[in-house]
Amino acid sequence: MKGYSEPVHSGGCTKTITHHRTLVYHDGPHVFEARDVMGSHYVAVLVDSDLRDARGHAMKQLGDSYLVAGIAPDQLRLFRSGAVDLRTLLLESDESEHYLGTMEAGIDQPLQLERFSTPLVDCGFLPDPGFLLHDESRVPAPPQSSSEPGGGAENDR
Repeated sequence: MKGYSEPVHSGGCTKTITHHRTLVYHDGPHVFEARDVMGSHYVAVLVDSDLRDARGHAMKQLGDSYLVAGIAPDQLRLFRSGAVDLRTLLLESDESEHYLGTMEAGIDQPLQLERFSTPLVDCGFLPDPGFLLHDESRVPAPPQSSSEPGGGAENDR
């Protein structure tokens, strides 16, 4: 069985975010963009309703649970344009900005987050590779380094 990560419980919520824009909706928001009070960007992804901690024990769940990651605006733009898939977006986000949040009062209410205790790659909540969004005009992917085949200034035209 794939182990799931358990959020660190520090006696209080580490951060609160609010819904900004729904990116994927299917019987409820599956992926949405959120902001904190400072205006920082986050992406929240609905996770399996059968949450289990690292020991395989079922976790108490009172509402929909979301994997949340702090995302740089330029990376969010790349995802929204279809240049980066959701899994890559989450894995390339800052490890100190990974959270789990439970939506108990609806999308219009603030979502309180608990910091994640293990790397995303080990948590079991990541979406499959290849999930692309085409919400904005196509933004080119970042250029390859000149050490990679086909990289270099000639491809930046």
